[in-house]
Amino acid sequence: MESQNQVIAHNMRVLRDLRGLGQQELADGVRVSRRTIARIEAGQIGDPGFTQVKRLAAYLGVSVDLFTETPLTLVSIPVPRGVEKALTGTEAPRLLDALVDAADKYREEAASVGVRNPSQRALD
Repeated sequence: MESQNQVIAHNMRVLRDLRGLGQQELADGVRVSRRTIARIEAGQIGDPGFTQVKRLAAYLGVSVDLFTETPLTLVSIPVPRGVEKALTGTEAPRLLDALVDAADKYREEAASVGVRNPSQRALD
């Protein structure tokens, strides 16, 4: 299991790449040095502090919980045009949190009725 610092470092790289940001652009956006961003991404800062984590998460468009607790992976899926705008706008953190919560609930419900691989449901 990854430490919280490893999750933050990983997620910061993933989200920075997703947004097409360089380390300097991210640093400028959250008002820290590029060296600080590089050190966080390298796992060299033991505790970046809540205020800094909160600013990073907000700037990168995710909730603090998602930024600090869950390693993120980029995926590509087709979505309706209106949904794409919502997922990249100011509502993105709330929508992503709701999606994660819904997926967790679905897995729990599937497990409670004995479905071994809930992602295969459509194939049954």
